[in-house]
Amino acid sequence: MKKNKRGLISMLCMIIVAGTVMAGCSSSGNKGTAESSATSQPQVSAAASDEGESAARLDMKFWTRGLPVENAFTKKYAENRFNVNIEHLVMDDNYKEKVNLMIVSGDFPDYIKDMSFAEYDQYVQQGVLAEIPIELLEQHAPKYMAWLKEVMGSDDPFRYFQRDGKNYAMPNMWTPAVSVNALGMREDWLEKVGIAKKPETLAEFEEALIKFRNDDPDNNGKKDTYGVSAALGSANDIQGLFSYVFAAFGVHPGLFYEKDGSIKRGEIEPAAKDALAVLRRWYEAGLIDPEFVINKGDNLDQKVFESKVGMLQSAWWNFIPPEAFFEGKYVDKMPDAKWLVLNGPQGPNGDAGLTQGNPMTNSGVLFLKHMEQDREKMIRYIEMIEAFNFEPEYLELANYGEEGVTFRKNGEAYEWIPPYDKKEEQQKFGIDRSIYHYDGIFNNYDLQAPFMTAPQYREIRREAEQTGKGKYDILYPVHKPVYNDYFDRLDQFTVKSFINFISGRSSLDDFDKYVAEWNAMGGDKVMEEARQLYAGLQ
Repeated sequence: MKKNKRGLISMLCMIIVAGTVMAGCSSSGNKGTAESSATSQPQVSAAASDEGESAARLDMKFWTRGLPVENAFTKKYAENRFNVNIEHLVMDDNYKEKVNLMIVSGDFPDYIKDMSFAEYDQYVQQGVLAEIPIELLEQHAPKYMAWLKEVMGSDDPFRYFQRDGKNYAMPNMWTPAVSVNALGMREDWLEKVGIAKKPETLAEFEEALIKFRNDDPDNNGKKDTYGVSAALGSANDIQGLFSYVFAAFGVHPGLFYEKDGSIKRGEIEPAAKDALAVLRRWYEAGLIDPEFVINKGDNLDQKVFESKVGMLQSAWWNFIPPEAFFEGKYVDKMPDAKWLVLNGPQGPNGDAGLTQGNPMTNSGVLFLKHMEQDREKMIRYIEMIEAFNFEPEYLELANYGEEGVTFRKNGEAYEWIPPYDKKEEQQKFGIDRSIYHYDGIFNNYDLQAPFMTAPQYREIRREAEQTGKGKYDILYPVHKPVYNDYFDRLDQFTVKSFINFISGRSSLDDFDKYVAEWNAMGGDKVMEEARQLYAGLQ
C-alpha cells in the first residue's frame, strides 16, 4: 500500500512541475502536578545552541483552532521547552480573508498555511513570502525532511515548489486522501435479510439493496428503508453522485484522470451512460432514497442514525469506532448497528473504486517576507514544527497530557485517570491537539498511530484505511484558468442532467446530446487546456 501511495504521490509531484505555469499543500517522565512538569527546566533550542549561548525568549504567533485555557499544560510545555511566549491566532471560516487583511494593513503574521497552489504563486509573485533555504530545514528539521522525502518518493521534493531557484514552502502531504472514501454497508441488515457473503460485484450489491428495501431489515413492519442514499454538498457536487457506480464502469465524473495515456473527464465518457442506466434502474425500483437530490450532510446523517438507509459513501473512519481514529459517528451514535467497510462494487470489466482525494491539498507552511531578516525566529518555528509533529514525546503529551496525572500506561495502552476521562476536564487541563499543535499541519500517521489508536483497534483501523480505492484529480494542484472560468456552470449542468437521467425526467437516449451541450458550454476548451497541461508532464 505504501509503495502504491508513493507512486501516486511521485506522479503528483511531476504535475506540480507543470504547475509552475500557474497564475498566480520524553514524555516529561515526571510524576507530579501539571505545574511542576510544565515548568520544569526548559531545553534550549538548537538555534541558541548554534550560537553557544542561551536563546532570547521570543514571541511566537501560531495559527490554531481555538484560544488556550489559563495555564494550559501543553502550551506551558511548549513555551518552556523552546523559551518562547505563544500567542494563538484563531483560524475560523474567514481565515484567508483575515490573512489578506493583516497583509494589507502591514500587521504581518510570521507565517501562513493551508493556501492553495494558485495563492502560493500569487504570494511569490507579489514578494510577500520569505525564502526558506532547504539546508535550514535539513539542519533543524531532519525528521520532517525524512518524512517528506518518503511520502513524496523523491530525494529532492522542493523542486516542485521552487520558483526561480528559490524555495518558499514547507510542503505538506495529507497521505490519507488517496483512500479516504469508502462504502459503509449495514452488516446487521445483511444478516437480517439472509445474505452471508460480503458483496463484491455490482450484481451482489444490487441484490443487497433490493432486500434492504423490501425485506424490512429494521423489523418495524413497514416498507420505509432504502438501500442507498447520498448528499450533495452543493449544486455542482458531481462527486457526491454515487461515484462508486460510475467507478464500476471505469469512469470518474468530476475529476481529471489518466486512462490509456490520455487525460479524461468522467462525466462525458461513453461508459458514464452505462452507470446512469444502473442508477436509473435502482431509482425506479425504489432502492435509492428519492430525497438524495435535496439531502445535505446533516439530514443524510439523521436518516442513517434512524436506520432508514443501508449503505452510503463517507470517510472510512465514520464506520469504525471513534477510538480507532477519529469521529466514528455512525458507530458512536448507533451502538447496535454493525458496519462493513467496503470498496466500490466491481463492474463488468473488473473496475471498482470511489472518488478519492488528492494528497497535495495545499502548499504547506509559508513564512512571510519579514522573517528573512529574523533567521533565529524562523529556526525556532521550524524546530517547534519538527518537535510537535515528529517527536513521540510531544505526541504523547499533546494527546494525553502528563503521565501519572492525567493518564497511565498499561502495556501499549493509554488509560485516562479520572476525572480526565471526561473531555471537558481534558480541555481544562490543556489537552486538545487541535488547539495546542504549534503547528500540527504535518501528519505522519504511522508515527501517530500509537497515540491515536488503542491497541485493540489498530487492526480495525489498518483494514478500514486501506479499503477504499479509486482515482483522484491529478490536475488539482495545477492552475487551470480556463477551467476556473467554466467549471461552475459545467458542473451544475452535469449535476442537473445526471439527476434528470437517474430520476427518469430525461431519456438516456439524450446522453450524447448532453455531452454535445457540455462541450458547447466551454467543456471543449476545458479539455483542450487539460490535454496541454497533461502533455507537459510527459
